[in-house]
Amino acid sequence: MAAKQYPAAEDAYRLAKKVFESDEYLRDDALAKLTLVRIKKGLAAARRPLDVEKYGEEFVLYREAEENRSWQNYAQALAQYDEIIKRFPDTVFALASRLYGGYCLERLNKTKEAEARWSAVANGEKWGLYAGEALVALGELRLKRHLDLEGAVQWFTKADAWLAGVEGSGADWSKYKSPEKSTEVTVSPQEPLGFDNWGNVHEPQPKSGALVNHLTAPWYLDRLRLRLAAHYGFVLLVCGRLEEA
Repeated sequence: MAAKQYPAAEDAYRLAKKVFESDEYLRDDALAKLTLVRIKKGLAAARRPLDVEKYGEEFVLYREAEENRSWQNYAQALAQYDEIIKRFPDTVFALASRLYGGYCLERLNKTKEAEARWSAVANGEKWGLYAGEALVALGELRLKRHLDLEGAVQWFTKADAWLAGVEGSGADWSKYKSPEKSTEVTVSPQEPLGFDNWGNVHEPQPKSGALVNHLTAPWYLDRLRLRLAAHYGFVLLVCGRLEEA
């Protein structure tokens, strides 16, 4: 399809998607559901070259990897993360891909590879953008996959120290910013809590392609602290270190 036809194709796919999703009978029809899947794939295919031109290929690859990870297509997501690291090594998307690729490896039961990947992130720059989350993930891995309490304590202790010092570290994070052309599509939700259509409180879910770290999300460090505390306190308690827990 010629490049000039992509906008028209995208409009057509969006219209078809809207019709299917708005009709209650079509929503419950098995064939309609399969058709909707094809429409969504067609929409993505039509959108991709436009988004590559507008936002950059590194962002589009990252968004696709994040979508596959959210759909539990871990092998495909991992391949896309690795492609980003190989082709765009000096970007913030490569930094995120190193971390998130570890989650894919862990879900694929490749725990040694996941540990090696997270260790490289954690042991890179001291105040690296994703170093703290990698430290927490390493502690969780030692605890949940290996039942290694002492190993978990070691990583959790390092994570605790990182979280205590990162905001006052004076580190220069300017190089971690999203490229200007993709800034608007990599923004995370700014509020820690949101409301759905029924008034229920929930944690806002970043859109696929959003960069989630303490530069983009004011709530990121607090949420990471809660994640750490849930496991760190438990491990210290089991180890008999009651005062620390």
